[in-house]
Amino acid sequence: MSRRKVLVSVGGSLVVLVVGGTVWRSADQGVFSTGQGPAYQPWYDWRSAIGRPVDLIRAAILAANPHDSQPWLFHDTDTHIDLFADTRRNIGLADPFLSELHIGLGCALENLVLAAPANGYAPRVTLFPDAMDATKIATVDLCQVRPRHRLCIRPFPIATPTAIPMIRITQSARRQ
Repeated sequence: MSRRKVLVSVGGSLVVLVVGGTVWRSADQGVFSTGQGPAYQPWYDWRSAIGRPVDLIRAAILAANPHDSQPWLFHDTDTHIDLFADTRRNIGLADPFLSELHIGLGCALENLVLAAPANGYAPRVTLFPDAMDATKIATVDLCQVRPRHRLCIRPFPIATPTAIPMIRITQSARRQ
């Protein structure tokens, strides 16, 4: 066997191994199964709410956000939900003044407030409740009421009952 044939067969085998390994790894990580897997679970779970504050957070995390950075952290209790800015997820030079980060936080807060009446809560939003903590963006106090699917308590002028179904179809392409 000549040296040329050996090099061609070794090179061909290497190419087959690399391509095969890449395809296997891609399939294993779910690259070819769009719309399935744990990254998509919130789109299926948020409507199966049973009236807990975490159900409002499930709706909030579906909000639009800058460059799919999901720059939020939540702390929930039975009576309120705190929204924090996760500055570790800042997109750097693309958002030097953190304006996009705050727009994304506002979208998450709006989804949370829109989902509250449908889950049996009357939300009361306090923006920037702690002057000493710049990362604490809002506190949403929750008062339990009878779930309302048609009537929406309007904390903001744009909160309408027709916006609640829109949470399901707005999306972020963030993969976990």
